[in-house]
Amino acid sequence: MSKDPIRHIQSHTSLRGIAAAFVVFGHYTAVFGRDVAGMDFYRPHTHLGVDLFFLLSGFVLAYVYKDTFSTGVSAGSWGQFMIRRLARIYPLHIATLTIVLSYAHFTLAPGTANVLAMNIGLVHAWGLTDQFLFNSPSWSISCEFAAYLVFPFLMLVMQSFWGRIALLGMAFGSYGLLWSFGAGSLDLDAIGRTHALWRAVAAFPLGMLLAWAHLQSDGPRGVWQLLGLAGLIGAIVIGLPEITWMPFLALLVFATAHDDGPLAPMLRQPAFVGLGEVSYGVYLLQWPVMVLMFKIRPKLGLDGVALEIAALGIFLGLLFICSLVSYKCFEQPILQLFRRKTQKIAH
Repeated sequence: MSKDPIRHIQSHTSLRGIAAAFVVFGHYTAVFGRDVAGMDFYRPHTHLGVDLFFLLSGFVLAYVYKDTFSTGVSAGSWGQFMIRRLARIYPLHIATLTIVLSYAHFTLAPGTANVLAMNIGLVHAWGLTDQFLFNSPSWSISCEFAAYLVFPFLMLVMQSFWGRIALLGMAFGSYGLLWSFGAGSLDLDAIGRTHALWRAVAAFPLGMLLAWAHLQSDGPRGVWQLLGLAGLIGAIVIGLPEITWMPFLALLVFATAHDDGPLAPMLRQPAFVGLGEVSYGVYLLQWPVMVLMFKIRPKLGLDGVALEIAALGIFLGLLFICSLVSYKCFEQPILQLFRRKTQKIAH
């Protein structure tokens, strides 16, 4: 791989925030937006924000660790990598799981203790259960954890031509399998929750390959951005199966990695970059805040459209504030602490 210095890709940070916003929109409207003055505000396909997460995750990790695992994987380097990744994802996962459990006064429904144990172990989306209970969006964090476990070894595989062909085959083969499960849909209700992990098995290595391609090429990619965006819009308008959207999402990830081109002025806006920075909190805190809304809504003394507008404003305000506080006061301090400790171990 190229020895180019690592830089922060603002466009990808913004894409992560946009993906989180789409997922939140889908979940919120599925719960509260089905009948507002006779109108249904729910829109399908917003769950593809998760698949965009997986693409971006594979890209960013392959970009950041492009040299670390290029010649080998030792127990120390793998352990240091896993400690840092777990420091990023695990504390907030456990915190939000605890919040959701507190709503039920830590009382479990019969037969769900094993599911709770899987949640604590971050293996609940590995095909062991079809019950995504408690903080249900965390299923994708379980998939991320699985990807982290094998990522260093996938980086080794990607160093050779045939290794890259194998990773591409893994991605296409997984999408083929997902097509057989859901007839082209990536919705969990279509593919089945026991098959959720395959969405990461498909998108994560594809993101890694996009990073490899990015590091081998130079120059602006404005035309590719427009093609990716036009293709995505066309797929939506025509109503193509969701799996056929993935090449266009992949093209957008690849084409925006230089932080230039026609989409850059929007994606580099501080508001979008800021949303991307707190996107992990937005994603994991959405369900605890949404459950809280069931307690808040009856106390507003409103009904109809007035209730929905007020409730939406409260929901968005609470979610953003909680996510910002989480990022500044919880996620980043823990991550920095573990970074210092792993650096000491390395030295």
